[in-house]
Amino acid sequence: MAALVLSLVLSVVIAGALWLMIGSRLEIKEERAYNDLLNVFAYVALLIPPNFLFVFFVLG
Repeated sequence: MAALVLSLVLSVVIAGALWLMIGSRLEIKEERAYNDLLNVFAYVALLIPPNFLFVFFVLG
């Protein structure tokens, strides 16, 4: 359970930093505010599996 929470927090932090560095690359919605938010959620969804593996195998 702790590994899941830690990987989720790590994914959110890395996704936020990634969004600040590269911006909104995915055009999901036409409205800019929703597009930015959905891009951050997409980055989080893409980062959860590798971060879970990192937390589980490297830190655990």
